[in-house]
Amino acid sequence: MLIEQNIENLNIHTKWHWISEPTGKQKMIFLGKTDKGEEVFRNEVGEVIAFQDVFDSNYECNYNKRQIIFIIGITSVKEINELIRKENQRSIFIIIEPNMDLFSYTLHHKKLNMFKKESVILFNDENWQNLNEFLQNFFQIIHHIAYAKNVKIYLTSYYRQYEVNTAKSIAETLRKVITSAVRMYGNDPEDSLIGLRQNLENLKWVLQSKDITKLKDRYSGKPAIVVAAGPSLNKNIHYLHELKGKAVIIAVDTIAARLIKDGIIPDFICSVERVTETYDYFYQDKNYPKEMTLVGPPLLDKRVFEEFPGNMLLAMRAGVGEYFWLGSLLELNDDSLIMMGHSCAHVAFGMAVQLGCAPIILIGQDLAYGKNEKETHASGTLYDKKNMIKMEIMYTEGYYGGQVATTSTWLMFKYWYEAEIGKHNLQVINATEGGAKIENTISMGLKEAIDKYCVNDIENIKEVVNQLPTYQIDKAKLLSKLQKEVQLFKDLIKMSKQYMDFLDNLNIDKQIFLKKSGFIIKQLEKYDEYVSQLYQHPLCVHNMQAMIIKTQWDLIAVEEVVSVENLLKKRDIQTKMVISVISISEQILQAIQNAITILENQKGQEVKL
Repeated sequence: MLIEQNIENLNIHTKWHWISEPTGKQKMIFLGKTDKGEEVFRNEVGEVIAFQDVFDSNYECNYNKRQIIFIIGITSVKEINELIRKENQRSIFIIIEPNMDLFSYTLHHKKLNMFKKESVILFNDENWQNLNEFLQNFFQIIHHIAYAKNVKIYLTSYYRQYEVNTAKSIAETLRKVITSAVRMYGNDPEDSLIGLRQNLENLKWVLQSKDITKLKDRYSGKPAIVVAAGPSLNKNIHYLHELKGKAVIIAVDTIAARLIKDGIIPDFICSVERVTETYDYFYQDKNYPKEMTLVGPPLLDKRVFEEFPGNMLLAMRAGVGEYFWLGSLLELNDDSLIMMGHSCAHVAFGMAVQLGCAPIILIGQDLAYGKNEKETHASGTLYDKKNMIKMEIMYTEGYYGGQVATTSTWLMFKYWYEAEIGKHNLQVINATEGGAKIENTISMGLKEAIDKYCVNDIENIKEVVNQLPTYQIDKAKLLSKLQKEVQLFKDLIKMSKQYMDFLDNLNIDKQIFLKKSGFIIKQLEKYDEYVSQLYQHPLCVHNMQAMIIKTQWDLIAVEEVVSVENLLKKRDIQTKMVISVISISEQILQAIQNAITILENQKGQEVKL
């Protein structure tokens, strides 16, 4: 049967397809075809609509450029196949169909042979807001993000004629999520290297840290309050006084001093930024009580660790290659990895997930401006005197409906929440009572959430953390592994210099090109093999990924027309990349050697400090 063939075609490549189960009654009914070949449906309000499977003559294809092409609508199979045929064959095609009835009709009545191609992906969901979660996962792959600067949208016949507003809303979601994804990979290599140096220099503090793996699901099913510093916090911060011992209170560093001043002692304070300002603004001369525990990655300014009076839980950052590498060196298991996202609020959220808390109650998580563009944070923070850097104003759906003003950074934070909550099926209550709406959460007033969930006593957190052991790390083993990494990066530098010599000696001029264009193209394709070697090491991926992706954007921007000019462009782009790889590799090598020196100078502390 046709449907069985189509299901088999979809099952050939299933990794990225997103196909949801239909909900509710049928909204569109197929009535038949007209003499002109138009497909006729009756929609949920009784209107009869007809459309043809005809390619959009106004759409401009580019056979010579690799792109991601989002196709809205699946019913017009002929025009989709024509589009795929006319575009570059190395492009990625993502078909978005939010109408379950149209998808079901197509599945039963048309051949979906295009899904035999790995580059053709289906997203089918009535709730097309789930597109955010789908794309967040999709763009975690460097190969995919490499195409993100070349994106086009194609509307099939039905959406061109009848659902233009739906298509516009989907296009706006695509724009915001792709912008967020591109920014996520935009770290400057030097910034990443500073983080690596601090991670390695602070290894001694990891050896002193309490073992966060022992807290995995320790508070399973117990409520957690994640306190961020948004302006809406001002109206309900007083409710936190009654929560001590009834819920885990996890605060971001920005709001911690304000909480302490108000007589509220959080169980955990969370930080994520490696910059000196984290210490200067949130830790210096703050006199935090000892019962608070610090949570964050080891890349924080070392003065934070030197002066913090309480316990410390230094965790590895989930989803980041550098921390997989570091965790492997330290022989830590996966429970040492917690989700940290892009902000200290994400770290606080990740800590609640690590503890197994449910529900997780968000407050102060506005992710939007308050009454005006000057109101960015709750009062009692450094932002009373220090304004945020001016950013382009954007708009998103508000907690109470309508549109609220926000920024691309806050939207990136919001999309992260939505994707992670959906991915892990977490019970999250947004009790912010203002700001932006966060999908996949339940909106509820803080007082109502407290009365419903924070009614029973929980195990004393200070006592639990005090009784935790430190990480059991063999220092001699760690030094041995670091020495092996030194040799590995020496080999990588040697390989890169050899590839640089190869590019320098590759002669590309008009006379040679006419005789050996095919040979030159194949020689330049050795770049893919070279880059694949970089991908083998998580430190290379982490510290070089922005540069690798930028290089891919530059290479893809060169049209695939064989000419001397285009081949010279590709060689120059590759050369620039390899020069940077050598420089970054030498700095990584130096950072590892410095870490070895620091550890070796700690006499008499062979197992832990």
